[in-house]
Amino acid sequence: MKSFLISDDLDTLMGLRLSGIAGELVQDRDKALELLERKLADPEIGIVVLSSGVLHKIEKEVMAIKLKEKKKMIVEVPAVGGKYDSGYITRYIRDSIGIKL
Repeated sequence: MKSFLISDDLDTLMGLRLSGIAGELVQDRDKALELLERKLADPEIGIVVLSSGVLHKIEKEVMAIKLKEKKKMIVEVPAVGGKYDSGYITRYIRDSIGIKL
């Protein structure tokens, strides 16, 4: 299975390309949704990685897809230089799998 990045940030795209993950740069919300649907339909793609900027633009749709998608994984990577507060990881785990730490 391959991974694919959908990003609105060129630095994130280049960084993940250096690690062997293909990706595409999108700035438009509709293009991001279209690309996400195409990559979820691709049998070779197992993980779709979204930059935090893209996820912010299409968050409602992504959450709906996560609830029904059984074979593919959608994950977020923070933007280069992005800051998260100290409780981000704990909240992410709680929201993702429902376990309170």
